[in-house]
Amino acid sequence: MKKIIVLLFGLLVFVTAGFSQITYSAESIPESLMLGANVVKRSEEISFEVTDVDRAIYKVHKVITVLNKVAEGSLFFLEFTNKYISLEHCDIKVFDRSGTLIVKYKKKDLSQQAPGSGLISEGIYNYISIGAPSYPVTVDFMYELKYSGTLSYPDYTIQEDNEAVELSSFIIKVPKSIGVRYKEQRTKILPDSTDDGKTITYKWSVKDLAAIKDEKGSAGGQWTDPAIRLAPNKFKIYNSNGDMSSWKNFGLWEKELIKNLDVLPEERRAFFQNMVKDVPSEKEKIAVLYNYLQQNFRYVSIQLGIGGWQPFAAKFTDEKKYGDCKALSFYLHAVLKTIGIRSHVALINCHYNQQPVDPYFPCNDFTHMILCVPQKNDSIWLECTSKTADFNYLGSFTENRYALLVTEEGGVLVSTPVSDPSRNKISLVTKIYLNEDGSGKTSSMLFVTGDIREKLEDFFTAKSDEQKDLIVNSFGFKQPDDFKMTRLDKENIRIDLEIEKIPQFSTGSKMFLNPRIYSFWPIYMPLSDNRKQDYFFPYAESKNDTTIYQLPDGFTMDAIPQFVDRKCGYATYSANYTYNKDKNQLTSTAMLEVFKNRIPSDSYAEVKSFFDQVAGDEARKIVIKRN
Repeated sequence: MKKIIVLLFGLLVFVTAGFSQITYSAESIPESLMLGANVVKRSEEISFEVTDVDRAIYKVHKVITVLNKVAEGSLFFLEFTNKYISLEHCDIKVFDRSGTLIVKYKKKDLSQQAPGSGLISEGIYNYISIGAPSYPVTVDFMYELKYSGTLSYPDYTIQEDNEAVELSSFIIKVPKSIGVRYKEQRTKILPDSTDDGKTITYKWSVKDLAAIKDEKGSAGGQWTDPAIRLAPNKFKIYNSNGDMSSWKNFGLWEKELIKNLDVLPEERRAFFQNMVKDVPSEKEKIAVLYNYLQQNFRYVSIQLGIGGWQPFAAKFTDEKKYGDCKALSFYLHAVLKTIGIRSHVALINCHYNQQPVDPYFPCNDFTHMILCVPQKNDSIWLECTSKTADFNYLGSFTENRYALLVTEEGGVLVSTPVSDPSRNKISLVTKIYLNEDGSGKTSSMLFVTGDIREKLEDFFTAKSDEQKDLIVNSFGFKQPDDFKMTRLDKENIRIDLEIEKIPQFSTGSKMFLNPRIYSFWPIYMPLSDNRKQDYFFPYAESKNDTTIYQLPDGFTMDAIPQFVDRKCGYATYSANYTYNKDKNQLTSTAMLEVFKNRIPSDSYAEVKSFFDQVAGDEARKIVIKRN
């Protein structure tokens, strides 16, 4: 009997150095940690030990309980490896609600897959999807990564959204000669530190942390999760030594990577010089060469060499006519050099809902490269991976953040342009021919620029059904019975629809019409109660609409909404309605401008209230009646 008790205890209890005893049973989780949680981190011990400028070991032992299907993503194990990061071993154990072991996995059970978006990649995804026969389910992860390059140190993510934490700790050991820097992100915990003369050790520990609320529309977890961000001072990767203690020094490292790679053959130099010899201004010359790049080169993701940081030589890109963001940006830099125009490749992080890098914390947060051409009064910024992007327009992908220019003197951190809604326009003029039975035809002229036009590019070559889905699901048009989209030029589109039922509803002799045939502002903003994180719209924009209802014979106007004019610190909106009795036409106009795409958390309630009122205005009805 005593042996049986010992055996059962062994199944229920997990013990490791530095940890308190913890049961795998989900029933032992304190009620205080269940509130608002989809996952509970039961215990976690992570260590990152740097033994040399290019050598480190990363060890993880973590036990989590996934409480429901909402958090099934936490059951997906994924680690990326390449020439300088290897997965040494991996053990995964899965337990049911009571803490009984139900399945084990080893490294050999993991699947491997190369990144799907790249033409060539040295990296491999190692992954496994852990099935849950029921919830809650507890998983014990134990694995180790070996680093032979140290361009980036792993961060300590304390907790994610809707995750509670029972116990967690992170230790980093670094030789004093190399050094390490850290910064707190949404946390105030401080480390215990020791210094034995050769090695510096930091340890962060937390326990009994209640779940934090997931706030829709915020930046990605890398920027919002409570975490300790870590960065090296000195690093080495692919036998290339660098210093990251300042942005200047980090730029000097990148400068050495691109040294002497911008040389083009003499005949190609002459080709470009001849191309722009009659172009009057420097800005126009840059535009001509940017257009040449867009028309003759294609983007592919290639992640070879020094962690994807060193571009191909300009001569290679010129011959192959393809490249990734580094290759294409660097190639245009080389082309501009042939005609005597100075430019700088610029490292940057991208996507509309990512925050700028911290100017006071140099680290490897960059994921993209663009090109900057300094001018007397301002700079020209070029996105070199897009065949359709406007000249000197970055859009929400890389606006509103810092870019690291790689100059002759090293890295210089500068601001990219702020959002300009006037460069990101959408304008519709729609004529609606309404029949007595509520059916009708519509004809819309759509004018788009900037991010909005870029968003639509793929749909111009799509099938008609896909185009129809776009206007219904993205623009909120009524479901048409017949549909035709015609692209008139780069910025103008015509949309013709036949719709069986145009009124929102009819009763007796009256029809109740929406102000527009589509949703003028389709974005729903989540509740504003005690928001902690900034909110991001996809982009700043300027939006205008004119909708003309041609009323059927025998109908006249009964009621129209009143004029509205609303403002807040981040947007403005107005709408007006007029009726021309002689033509029997109702004209509805609206204007909306969103000045910035990022709304600070302390202004969110004001902005949400503003857009709730806009939605209320848009819900008002135009009423027509039969004579």
